[in-house]
Amino acid sequence: MDTAIQKADAKIRRVLSDKEAFRAYQMREQAMSDYTSTINFARREGIREGERKGILKGKRETSVTIAKEMKANNLPFDTIQKCTGLSMEEIERLQ
Repeated sequence: MDTAIQKADAKIRRVLSDKEAFRAYQMREQAMSDYTSTINFARREGIREGERKGILKGKRETSVTIAKEMKANNLPFDTIQKCTGLSMEEIERLQ
């Protein structure tokens, strides 16, 4: 057997025979598992939040584009507001 494997095997046997060391090992493994789960959860939530913000930004940009076109065609501001959801102030500021 390879020397490195023999050393690892001896260390494992020592940890398994020492209840306190084995408990510390189990607690460390659990902590690492919890940490990984937390990081993965945070990553998924971050992706969801980014997607949500991107969708909202896209909707907003589309509304502004539509409002500009409607304003250029001299449609009433209340009609533009109903169709786009923009405020009267936002519509007035559009170029």
